[in-house]
Amino acid sequence: MVDSSFQRPQTRTARLSVIEEILRNYIITSQAQLQDQLAQEGISVTQATLSRDLDELQAIKIRSAQGSMVYAVPEQSMEATVPQPTNAVEQHALSEEAFDNTLNTHENNNESTVAALESSMQAEHAIRESKLEQQLSRILSGLVTSVVASNNLIVVHTPSGAAQYAASALDRQPLEGVLGTIAGDDTVLIITVNNDVAQERMQWLLSIAQSGNTFNR
Repeated sequence: MVDSSFQRPQTRTARLSVIEEILRNYIITSQAQLQDQLAQEGISVTQATLSRDLDELQAIKIRSAQGSMVYAVPEQSMEATVPQPTNAVEQHALSEEAFDNTLNTHENNNESTVAALESSMQAEHAIRESKLEQQLSRILSGLVTSVVASNNLIVVHTPSGAAQYAASALDRQPLEGVLGTIAGDDTVLIITVNNDVAQERMQWLLSIAQSGNTFNR
């Protein structure tokens, strides 16, 4: 079986990663056999969806050394197509500066005006944070294939070539309790302040990754 210590978001990207790993590690001669193997991993998928997934992975049947026809996938079939950043994140710093300028302009106003301005800032800050989280969800739903926490560390697996983009997306949104990230080719290491935060952030990552997608989509 695929390593069960990792938790997977219920996304198509995660499912494709599991299928690819199964085809690389097991002799699979039919889609029915592949469905059974996926079921052992807790993944239920229809025949039609599985056919589309195999097409996406460019899986083909080849003759094995024993003479049977088995499924195989080419190298780097899950290499990620990294989504392009949107203006929401890029304008984050400009928005902060705009708020500061607004405060300076009104610093001589009476207390009620300042209070109203601060209230407006808080409301806009909440809206901005919500938009950033929505964007992060869209990004991670296509990049995160599995997550596991150990002590104060979180290991996030992505398709090949996508780890640095995923880490960059996380770095753009300050996260309470997160000290930083380190990215390789298909793995992101997230360092948190303690074990409890690592567990909380692992569950948060799973939740936010699958909120932008569905398992059988």
